[in-house]
Amino acid sequence: MEAPSAPPQQPQVPQQTPPASQSKQPAISEVATAVEQAMGLQTEMMQFTSEDLSSLYGLSSAAVEGFVGKMPMMNVQATEYLVVKAAPGQVDTVKAGMQKRQADLDTTWKQYLPEQYALVQNYKLVANGEYVLFAVGENAQAAVNAFNNLTK
Repeated sequence: MEAPSAPPQQPQVPQQTPPASQSKQPAISEVATAVEQAMGLQTEMMQFTSEDLSSLYGLSSAAVEGFVGKMPMMNVQATEYLVVKAAPGQVDTVKAGMQKRQADLDTTWKQYLPEQYALVQNYKLVANGEYVLFAVGENAQAAVNAFNNLTK
């Protein structure tokens, strides 16, 4: 009597791993949460809308795949941030919109509160792949570090 034979084994398919050169693709909300935590925002903040993106940054919805940003509810603090995942080929457009916003903030705060104006002057603007960060605040560099950790 022959022993029953074992069923044939399926060949194992090697796991596909992305090349190291590909940039990370985190959710925009994940990046924004990390940035906000790094900035240590304590005050009441309002979420940017598409209208804010257009009126404050001069950016159309065609330039962005997604965004999250916040600014103070009252105009006594200059602290704000905006994280954008730019649409393909739109990183320079997004960066230009953020530079426009910084110029507007500079004009607003120049004659108002020197402490807040110093924050505006020390703003951060960073791009990694399609992700772009604009940050104004005491902990703007910490925001950049958090942003880089997730998008580089």
